[in-house]
Amino acid sequence: MSTAFRPDSLPPAAARGRLRAQGLADRRWGNTSLWILAAFALTLLAHRRTALEAVDLWHRSYTYAYAWLVLPTLVFLLWHNRARLTTTPPAHSLSALVPAVLFAGLWVIGDLANIAVVRQFALVSALGAIILAAAGWRAFGRLAPYVALLFFCVPAGDVLLEPLK
Repeated sequence: MSTAFRPDSLPPAAARGRLRAQGLADRRWGNTSLWILAAFALTLLAHRRTALEAVDLWHRSYTYAYAWLVLPTLVFLLWHNRARLTTTPPAHSLSALVPAVLFAGLWVIGDLANIAVVRQFALVSALGAIILAAAGWRAFGRLAPYVALLFFCVPAGDVLLEPLK
């Protein structure tokens, strides 16, 4: 037996209320998604050198060419699971500014030390902090496995090879 919501299983007024609430949640997620995309664009524009370093490595190296598949896969998974992911309404979280500031500091350290992998990890982490700030902690809990896929965009295998041996 399926536990999915069926409008015909409720009285008409309750079904309309439930559908109206779902429509409001969808609209809130639509607005939140636009804010997230705008913040991503601004962040990537501000850190275009770091982003282009990673993309150049994806393009030049067969080892990291898989990273070209990460974003389309992420978009597909988010779209495929949108009904389940949007059941938790977004609620902005100012407390996400703390990790954002920490990741900005990590990026500065990576830039001063001229370590590309640190800069790229900090950039991807900052993108996660943007999602956290826009969606809130509860919604981010559902989105976290998908956001974690972004870390596959960081070409870090060379750095991790020795410790993993």
